[in-house]
Amino acid sequence: MHLNMLLPLFDGAEHVIFNGDTLDTRLGPNPQKTAEESAEVNAFIKRLDIPVTCITGNHDPDFSLIHHLDLALGQVLVMHGDLAFDSIVPWARDAALLKHQIKKTIEGLGGIVSFEQKLIIYRALCLALPQGHQAEVNPFKYGVKFLKDTAWPPWRLLGMVEAWRTMPMKTAYVVQHARPKARFVITGHTHWPGVWKTQQGITVLNTGSFCRPLGCAVVELTETTLVLRNVRLKKGSYYPAEQICELSLAH
Repeated sequence: MHLNMLLPLFDGAEHVIFNGDTLDTRLGPNPQKTAEESAEVNAFIKRLDIPVTCITGNHDPDFSLIHHLDLALGQVLVMHGDLAFDSIVPWARDAALLKHQIKKTIEGLGGIVSFEQKLIIYRALCLALPQGHQAEVNPFKYGVKFLKDTAWPPWRLLGMVEAWRTMPMKTAYVVQHARPKARFVITGHTHWPGVWKTQQGITVLNTGSFCRPLGCAVVELTETTLVLRNVRLKKGSYYPAEQICELSLAH
């Protein structure tokens, strides 16, 4: 996807937030390609000519120093979303290793860490992981490696479905304890766009991903409302499309 395809999506925006995995900055087989992609994204951000905030994700843990945002006087928390899982990516090949490393690191810090400390731990562990299929430039080989990374053996698909099912509940649990004043959390990570009202009273909004096949969405935040919209491809560019929900911000 050429980044200029995104320009219409931000038309009229006063501030843009990229919520993690904007690119893959981890160690890969082609460091020059990674550096070129980082430079391309930075150049695109400058072309927008409006304030841009990049939040880190598990694929770009060092692209920014910002791991979350508190907005609307604390009512809205924005985070990539991997913090909802004790293994970062529950369906991944290295999920068991990551779960062990996270547990060991937290125990080494006394067994209790803050929300901010845990995000730093997650980012450090993600940075130590190499790129997977994301590094492949050949489309056919990319598809094969993608299936191998995500769908083999078949039980990994069950792990993915389970993560989709539990994401809202687990995200709300994190937010309930880390940000008790938050009513909404904007997340991504699982690539499943949608909105869920949890039993904790927290509304979870997931913006999905530009990666196929589940689609993506965009959040429009004003002083009074939070609107989640689908994103559609039209004539070679991405545009905000039909509204999924509109939520009111209390004052």
